[in-house]
Formats: sequence, C-alpha cells, structure tokens
Amino acid sequence: MPAQPPLLPAADSFTVAVISDDPWLRSRWLADIRTEALALGDATAAPERIQHRVVLLDVRERHRHLEAAHLVAKADLALVVFGPVGSGEEGMRYLDLGAVDYLSAQAQPSELVARLRAAARYAGQVADDWLVAGSVAVSLSRHEVRRDGRTVHLTPTEYLVLEALATTPRQAVSHEELTRRLWRPEPVTARHSLRVYIRQLREKLEEDPSQPAVILTIPGDGYCFNSPEAIEARESG
Repeated sequence: MPAQPPLLPAADSFTVAVISDDPWLRSRWLADIRTEALALGDATAAPERIQHRVVLLDVRERHRHLEAAHLVAKADLALVVFGPVGSGEEGMRYLDLGAVDYLSAQAQPSELVARLRAAARYAGQVADDWLVAGSVAVSLSRHEVRRDGRTVHLTPTEYLVLEALATTPRQAVSHEELTRRLWRPEPVTARHSLRVYIRQLREKLEEDPSQPAVILTIPGDGYCFNSPEAIEARESG
C-alpha cells in the first residue's frame, strides 16, 4: 500500500514570524494562520533566538535584504521571501542563500499561505538544538557558540568543557566527570586546570564573569550550564 502524503499543518498548528513594514500583510493576506511581527534588527542580531521555525521576509519595499536572509537561513529556520513583481533574478539569490521558497507579490493570498504551510512541514524535519542561556546560545550539532548573535571562538578544550555542561543543561556535572572527559589519565593538576578553563569560558560568555549567570558553580557538585530553555522545545513551526 503506497504511503499516504503528509497532511497540511492545521491553520493553528504553527506560527509564522513576519518581517514586514506592511500591516496589511498580516491582517489581510495571512488572516487564516497565526503570525507574530518580528523586527528586522532583532532577526539579524540573534536569529537563533527566533521563537518560530517559519519566517516570512517581506522585501517588496526594501530590496536586497540578502544579508538578513543569509543569517536567518543559516539558523536553520524555514525562510520564505516575499518579493516585488518581476524580481525572478533576485529571488534566485535568496534561494541560493538558503531561503526555502520565494514568491512575488503577484501571488494570491491563498498561494502564500500554502507555501508557508509547506515551509512548516519542511521546518518540522530540520533538527534544531540551540540551547540559550541569557545572551549565549550553543548548538551542539553545529559545534557553534554565539553571544549576542555573534560567533564566540573557543579553544578545543574550552569547547569540550562547554559541551560537557550543555549536554545536560541545568544539571550539575561533577569535577570528576569533567576532568575524566578532558584528560586520560588525569594529571595531578587536573582540578586546577579545569578551574582555569571555567574562568576562561566565563570571560568569553558572561556579562560579568565575577557574577556568572551562564556557567554556574554548584557547591559540592561541580558546574552546570544554566539554560532555562532548549530552542528545540519551540512550538512546531
């Protein structure tokens, strides 16, 4: 028996983050689905913090948001670009940058909604594992760390320490477990070396390293990555 085609997402099962200066786009064109306005500056500053997996970027009035499109698509979000009539060549540029779809303003509202639903199905198949703690975001699958939307460059050992903590966010990882992961056999100075790497991480990640909010010390237990939410727990879409 042939496999059944996937069902379209229900109108209320996903939300589209809409970047547009046109209030009619959300109230008229997209009245049948859930939407939330998103400022262009917020999207480009920290795309990994966008709470919805589908993003509609309206470029009808302000052309060539290529950098914004690249940043949003790089965050593994399903980006749909809505452009002016007769902009096929520019549409190809957005698709090359990672947008999952591009359509022009000559499309009907029903077609735009259908494309967004297709993007929602695509988004549901894309793994996303951003862990967020304050202004810091960590993706273990990409081996990527960002602070305020900018990539943070860590040494290999610094990353191994952070990875060990972020694997079980908000749970203490003991000194013994951390040193065992980092050094085999463990040197006599392992505990001191671990403290050095924790300090270096805090200098790179914390707003105030003397008052850490991202990497916490748990007295008697070790350290933990203080992520209140995993972005993979976003609503579908």
